[in-house]
Amino acid sequence: MTEAMNDDNESKVGKKLSDFTTRKVVILVLVMLFTSPIFSVYSYLEEPNTYNYGLEMMRIVGPRSDAGKAMWKNIIDN
Repeated sequence: MTEAMNDDNESKVGKKLSDFTTRKVVILVLVMLFTSPIFSVYSYLEEPNTYNYGLEMMRIVGPRSDAGKAMWKNIIDN
């Protein structure tokens, strides 16, 4: 009868291995949880919008070029 009960008990090596594995998994999950925003694209790049795009185009083309003069004239006339 006592032999059957001893089979159910964890050995010291098994218990240490189980605790070590559990600890590693918990640490890995926490590290992934806290570092996932670092690997997001939105952390490093600003999402473009039409307002900034239009201002950038006006800066590049500008009134100094022929296309820019025509654009400015069209905007002013309308």
